[in-house]
Amino acid sequence: MARIKARSDQTYLCGDCFEQTTNMKKCRHCDSTNVFPIDLGMVEIVQILNKKGYKTIMCCEGHPTINGKTSHVYPHLIFSKKYPSLELLGGTWDFCANMWRLSWGNNSEPNMRGLDALEAYKVKILDTLKEKVTELPDATE
Repeated sequence: MARIKARSDQTYLCGDCFEQTTNMKKCRHCDSTNVFPIDLGMVEIVQILNKKGYKTIMCCEGHPTINGKTSHVYPHLIFSKKYPSLELLGGTWDFCANMWRLSWGNNSEPNMRGLDALEAYKVKILDTLKEKVTELPDATE
């Protein structure tokens, strides 16, 4: 499997101890090589979920612009299975390719103009998601 090229501003998370690191090759906390890039806004959310037993396999904090055009503002997480407790978070579930995706936000929000407004809205959604994730019970198998 090809490694992703490191960026100087990239954040990484260890898939074994779930600690944040800046080294894409090896975790500085547990020496694991199971390290992957992660959006900074999702670090604490993914750490909390995995430490509570909700195994995530992908996430995105949302990116208001791609190539200068408005894209997806809303965060999403992908899990290997649907955990009943995650229903407490709200959001929209969909099943694709043997994975469960949970997305937040909707298209009925007011039409915001400008990158600053979109970024501020994204941060608000991430803060709300983090609060909800913190309140979740531990996952049951």
